[in-house]
Order: sequence, then structure tokens, then C-alpha cells
Amino acid sequence: MICLTAAQMRELDRRTIEELGLPGMVLMELAGRGVADSATELLPSGGRFVVVAGPGNNGGDGYVAARHLLGRGRTGRVLLLGDPTRLTGDAAANRKLFLRLGGVEVVDDGSAALQPLLDAGLVIDAIFGTGLQREVEGRRRVAIEAINGCARPVLAVDLPSGIDSDTGRCCGVAVRATRTVTFGCLKRGLVSGDGAACAGAISIVDIGIPPGFVAAIDARCEQIDEAQVRALVPAVGPTDHKGTRGHLLVVAGSAAKAGAAWLAARGALRAGVGLVTIVTSVGARSRMGAALPEVMVEVFESGGEQLTAADLASLRAMANAKNAVLVGPGLDHGSETAQVVADLLARLEVPAVVDAEALNLLAGRLDAFAAAGASLVLTPHPGEMARLLATTTREVQSDRLAAAVRCAEACRQVVVLKGARSVVAHPDGRIGVIPIECGALGTAGSGDVLGGVIGSLLARRLDPYQAALLGTYAHAVAGLSATDQASTGAPLASEIAEATGAVLYELARPTP
Repeated sequence: MICLTAAQMRELDRRTIEELGLPGMVLMELAGRGVADSATELLPSGGRFVVVAGPGNNGGDGYVAARHLLGRGRTGRVLLLGDPTRLTGDAAANRKLFLRLGGVEVVDDGSAALQPLLDAGLVIDAIFGTGLQREVEGRRRVAIEAINGCARPVLAVDLPSGIDSDTGRCCGVAVRATRTVTFGCLKRGLVSGDGAACAGAISIVDIGIPPGFVAAIDARCEQIDEAQVRALVPAVGPTDHKGTRGHLLVVAGSAAKAGAAWLAARGALRAGVGLVTIVTSVGARSRMGAALPEVMVEVFESGGEQLTAADLASLRAMANAKNAVLVGPGLDHGSETAQVVADLLARLEVPAVVDAEALNLLAGRLDAFAAAGASLVLTPHPGEMARLLATTTREVQSDRLAAAVRCAEACRQVVVLKGARSVVAHPDGRIGVIPIECGALGTAGSGDVLGGVIGSLLARRLDPYQAALLGTYAHAVAGLSATDQASTGAPLASEIAEATGAVLYELARPTP
């Protein structure tokens, strides 16, 4: 499902009004009626509502919704923030219609306490629309804080007021909605960051924009759904064997972090790869023992605990004899390790996932990713992304979509920015948002499992963007499934790996 910027949505509105000839008043009528439909579901028959309206078109939508609710037997009023004379065009016309039909309006002149005015069964937030980018101040800030403190269901119009429509950033303060009714298409700010957290359940209202106009928009951003990833799951034929399902090499590291490689290998096997070989230090190999007997384990050519230049030739030959590579789980920060990783990437002939310590080792050297000899998938968490981009975690989280695209473009590789609603970015500017939040994925080793899953899908010959989308989606669903199955509600990373196999199996089954 595509996700639009505010400018793209304005362009759709413009074309619908100017080229199709559908008046803006009709678009506002359809939008407001859609809000009233959702409000009717949330508000019992005879219940009272209050619309908190701003002086723009978002407020106009609120007046339309209030008029329809009155016609459906609900009682309520509009609380207008600001001077009524500031309403113009369609918003002003709909205010007049509401008042002519006996609607009650309270104008906030800045002197009244707002909290008592919100004593209704439902609050409808119609303060800001898609144009907000500045920090919220003054009476509008007071109103948003009052809405958040009213302990009532809140229905947001188009998007929660206080949220930047393009980034999902909270502009100082934002409405925490029970439900959001958005118009025409999803907005980027509803699927990422604070916006996703504040929106609640989201419904999309058709306001008359022709599908052809929507199809002509180069949206570049989409929210990934189950149907899309089902189409990506590699088929397993009845005559397939381990040699036809790919061979993944995991380049891992220190004895202290031997479990990282083990978890990556487990995730890869559960994702269906035919063979996994781990190449690691002598100490890490001794710690692994036979815990995962399905995995082959080799040691660094030099026989040491860290990668050195003496390991490069054998490592390169080993990697290029496989179908895909995962570099990073548990690698040590040796003096030569960063250069060995950079040199390995430069001479790769097969696709690879770059994760964990490999990302940290090459932070500040994005050219090493851009110069890779084969396609890569980088899988940073927000802290690792901040190091890659020489910025702060806070800046990354304030606009996750932009951070992922910036990194993908700079590295000329696919990037997965992990976290709640992980973002998959292609270097050509495409963005896929995984619409799943799962706190269980914040456990130690979960990221190693994801690296193994994506590596497995690369070895099974999916292209990097497809492998990243499918792997990240399946991993997130597996986190939810493992949480349900864990007796404590806190699954281990190994349990998430187990659940990933079941998720991919279900995704591969034909839909009824």
C-alpha cells in the first residue's frame, strides 16, 4: 500500500479538482462523512462528541463530520481554536452550514480552560492537517495536551495533530489517537516514528481521487503487506535437495560472542537454506561444540582469534564458492579486521549481508560498501545507523525513512533499518515499511537471526531488496508468534529463529 508525502497528496487533490472537475467542497464532504462514519462506530447512539477544530481545511473536515453526526442523532459541538474569520474557502462554507443547521460552536479565545469542554463520549481531533512542520505552540499545544488528558476515545482527522506528515516526527506534542481516518492514501508520517505510535487503528476514506491519478504518482514508499511477501517466498520443489537450496557462509568472530554465529546459522537453516558453513576463530569453534550439528564450522586460516590479512585469500575463496555470505556476527575489533572486511567485500562475487560488528568496523567508510564487488544488504539498528551516518540515534529516529534512504543511496546498497516498523530502503529511493511492532525482537541475538534469515534468502537466489523485505517481515511475525508461545512472554532469539521457519512455511502455502 503506497504512502504519500504531503506534497504528493496536495498534487492528487489539485488534479482531482482542476483536471477532473470535482469541486473541493465535494472532496471535503466525502472526507468529513468518512470521519462521521468512523465516529458513529466509536460513539454509542445518543452519545455526545466534541470536534476540536483548527482554522484550516482539517477544521473544515471536522465541521462536516459534526454536521453528519448531528444528522445521525448524536449531540455535540465544535470547539474552534482561533479566530473564525481565519477560516476561508470550503472550510468557511462548511462552518456556515454547520451553524445554519443549529450546530453549537465554542470559540476558544484563550481565556477558558479547555479540559471541561472535552467532557464527551468522543473527541474528534481536527486541529492540524498534513501541512504541519513547525513546533506546536500556544493554545494549540494546550488543546493537544487537554485531548491527551481527557481519558476519552480520540478520533484523528487525516493524521494526529502534532505529527509531521512526511517524517512521522512529533512536533513537540502530538495527539494520541484511538483511531485515525486518513483521506485518499496513507501518509508517510502514519507508518513510521511517532506518527505510527500516535495513530492507533488507521482507516482510509475514498474522497473521489481517480485510481489513475494515484497510479501516476511516483510514491517510492509503501507499507508491505502479507500478500506482497507471499509472492516472494521461494518455492521448494519435490526434487530439491541441499545442493539446490543454496549454501551460506557466515563470517563470524570471537569466542566471547560465539553464540551470534550460532544464532545466525540457526535462522538461516530455518529460513530454508540447504547448507551453512561458519568460518570463525579457534576459540569460537571450541565453544560451539556440536550445539548445531547441521552446521559446518571452519577456522580462520591464521588460526588466531581475530581476522588478519593472512586470512583474506582463503576467506575470499571460501566466500566466492558459496551462494551468499553473512559478515559480522561477533567479529572482534582487531587492528586488521576492518581492512580485511573491506577487502573481502571489494572482491565478493556473491551477494552478502553485512551486520553487527562488520557495520561498526566500517562506520565512516561508506565507500567500502559502495565499492563492494557484489550486492549487499546492510542491517543496522538505530545506533549502528547513527555511526554509519556520523549522526545521533535521536536524529535517525526522528526520520527513519530519510535515514534509511540516505544510507542506501550513499552505500549504493539495500539497507534494513531495524526497530519497530523496520524500514527497507533500496539505493534507487524505494522504501518498504514493515508494519509490525514487536518488543520481543529487542532481545540479545535477534538481529543475528535476522541476518541469517536474509542471508538464507539471498543464497536461495532472491534479489537483495526482495530478500530484505521477506526476511524482515517474516522475522517480525516470528517475534510475535514466539512471544505468544513463550511461557514468560519473553522469547529467546533461538525461539524466534524456530518460529521464523513456521512463518515462512505458512507464507508459502496457497491462500484459501
